[in-house]
Amino acid sequence: MPNKFLITELLLYILPFVLIYFGLRYGKFFLKRFKGLPLTIAIVLLPAWLGLIDSLSKLVFSFSLLPVSIYLTVFCLAVHLYKYIQGLAEFRLVPYYLAASKVAFTALSGFLLGLYLVRIYTYFI
Repeated sequence: MPNKFLITELLLYILPFVLIYFGLRYGKFFLKRFKGLPLTIAIVLLPAWLGLIDSLSKLVFSFSLLPVSIYLTVFCLAVHLYKYIQGLAEFRLVPYYLAASKVAFTALSGFLLGLYLVRIYTYFI
């Protein structure tokens, strides 16, 4: 039997859209402040995604899947790094940092979307 639906659970479903909207609308100035190591909206949203994965997994499964999601993300990053350095003569951090943040954001977004679908499936079906 799934946990009861709470009104505060709606915050977990609306929060990603609100964070992306406000981050893109009002955060562009702050993202461009650091010239040496630029920030993207994906990097800024990673802590929020980790918190949402922890909250949703506790709601659905009654335990946290955060370590599993971190292990899967690290595995994706290791495969990406292996593919990235094959043709390089010299490794630079900044280009890899930006590409790796996109990979981590995509992996965690997929995991979060999967948790949303599992929660909808377990509650309504």
